[in-house]
Amino acid sequence: MDDPLRMRKADFWTSLVFFARASGMIGSALTMPLKESFAGVQNAWYVSPALLPLAIATGLLLLATTLLTNAIRTGGASAALASLTRRATVDRDATERMLAAIAIIAGYVYGLIPRVDYFIATLLFLQVFIAAFYLGQRETRVFLTAAFLIISVPAFVADLFGRYPAPGTLGRHALDGIVLVVCAMLCLATLRRLAGDVLGRRRFLVTMGISVVVSLLTSVSFKFGLLVPLPAEGAVIRALEAIQIALRTLGA
Repeated sequence: MDDPLRMRKADFWTSLVFFARASGMIGSALTMPLKESFAGVQNAWYVSPALLPLAIATGLLLLATTLLTNAIRTGGASAALASLTRRATVDRDATERMLAAIAIIAGYVYGLIPRVDYFIATLLFLQVFIAAFYLGQRETRVFLTAAFLIISVPAFVADLFGRYPAPGTLGRHALDGIVLVVCAMLCLATLRRLAGDVLGRRRFLVTMGISVVVSLLTSVSFKFGLLVPLPAEGAVIRALEAIQIALRTLGA
């Protein structure tokens, strides 16, 4: 089987995983109050804590729909289903891509989002997730996935045993800074691995640009536009708050 068809099969299985993950996130978010009353004041829906997970889940649904549509259009879906009817061995690359996607999303949702500054966590997630599949290189995908898990899993385990610094403390801000430095180092390491691959380097630079812009826009829109508390507000979010205060002071 040629490589494009194998990748389209992987897109089909990955889309199903994304649909399942997004459905779970939506189910969890709907258990949160969309409207609440405090001291006789009715809060609007756009300040609900459910808004952020619903927005992330919506993004996953759009991505899953795109992958599934592409897989159906290119014949990847029919090939994937045909392999099941023939009881064929699951394609190794498809399995690896699916497991990598699951690992990265789980690391982001359970490892980084509750503990690392939202901007930094989202920047690292987008950097790794987009590059792992957009660059189209198995070695780079394995490298980025492993590096991401090395960062996110210890954060989850440390918090599980009560060893992760509390929000707002110097230790929490220091760890935010460490993750940001690791993000920069991972970017440089990836560019170095792509030395000689002009198309790969161009794609990774596009990936980094998208990661920075999306992380910044979502941080600003949720925090200052919709007034939704972010899961973890650390060094960068506090810096954005200081910038907002300074701009308000200048405009007063």
